[in-house]
Amino acid sequence: MQHTVCHSFHDCPLRSSSLLIVSKEKQTIVTATDEVFNMLGYEPTQLIGKSIEILNPRLTLKDSCVMLRHESCGDIPFEICSHFDPLANATDLEYWLIRPVQILSSIINTKSTTTIIKGPVTILRLSPFGTIEHAYPSSEFPQMPHELKGHPIMSFVYKSDVRFLCERLSKLQRRAYATFKIRWLKQHPKDDIDDSNFEWVTFTVMNSPRRLSCTSANDPQTRPTCIIRSIHNENTQEGSQELSENMWNAIFQSILFPVKYSIRTFYNAIETMHTAMDEGKLYVVQFVAHLITHFLKVTSELMYHAAIELEGYFTHGNGGANDSEKELISELKTNKCENNSTRDSYNSIKVTLNNCIWSVPLLINNSFAQQHQKKRFHYNKSNQFSWSYLNQKTSITTNNTKAKDSGV
Repeated sequence: MQHTVCHSFHDCPLRSSSLLIVSKEKQTIVTATDEVFNMLGYEPTQLIGKSIEILNPRLTLKDSCVMLRHESCGDIPFEICSHFDPLANATDLEYWLIRPVQILSSIINTKSTTTIIKGPVTILRLSPFGTIEHAYPSSEFPQMPHELKGHPIMSFVYKSDVRFLCERLSKLQRRAYATFKIRWLKQHPKDDIDDSNFEWVTFTVMNSPRRLSCTSANDPQTRPTCIIRSIHNENTQEGSQELSENMWNAIFQSILFPVKYSIRTFYNAIETMHTAMDEGKLYVVQFVAHLITHFLKVTSELMYHAAIELEGYFTHGNGGANDSEKELISELKTNKCENNSTRDSYNSIKVTLNNCIWSVPLLINNSFAQQHQKKRFHYNKSNQFSWSYLNQKTSITTNNTKAKDSGV
């Protein structure tokens, strides 16, 4: 990557972009901001201390556009501007300001938190005792360079985060870098301070050796370099509205499915009840028809046997039956025939159960059968009347003949 001489680090148009620090001599990656790892899809351990060739930087037709290799999505175009160490005390480092050419919403790793880092980069160089020796703040940083130099860095940090910061700085002897979040003062430390005067920032600290012949762990005079970027909460009006819409949509979808399922279950239960009631009514009608049929059959059998018994009684008991008694016996037998004819008009089906054949009658509402029964009834009545008339006529003729014979 060629060094940019047309403008300074402070005036760079990519000053608010992500930062990647590269060792100029070894061409290895020293550290980077979290956005670089997210945009390229790598873990910090995959890039820190590795050769810059792992990203395969190459210029395109436009000199301002550089292709970098994403961990899983191929090459991605970036705008990159390279500067030497702006603090001028470690000239072996190159500061790459990186900004993607296109929106990486579909490429960026989904490990994003509820915050968005938008602030420009501020660089501080500390002494071994934690005093700010050099400061290169951005235009949006709350302190000016003269307000930072010579002051302990702890004086700008929220009191509850001081111990946390000291622990991270003390571990730099064993780690190449560390990135964390602390609360930074938004005014001069000599002014009145309360909790509302602090804002969250991302704080990346790393050790840069003064000489290439030794590492930062072997150099007791190593100066930690701090990279600070302000954090803007994602809880803007647009973000809140989108979050609210998504939340209500999720709630509506979660409620809609149980409601649909409950309505479908209730409808199926009602339909099952209607089907059961229809089948029950059909069964009741068939059962009543069965009872009526058997009742008529039993009644006709009783009436027929009663007629037989009555006829035997009159024949053997009284020595004969008069006309009224004969007419009663004939009527009982006729009712037996009528009941049998009525019973025969009902259709029946044969059912086999346990090697037995049962006849099950079926009630049929057939007008033709009813008319046929009426015709048979009238035929039986007229036939009975004809036979009685013939018997009476024959009796009268016989009596007249006997009278004539006796007169002669």
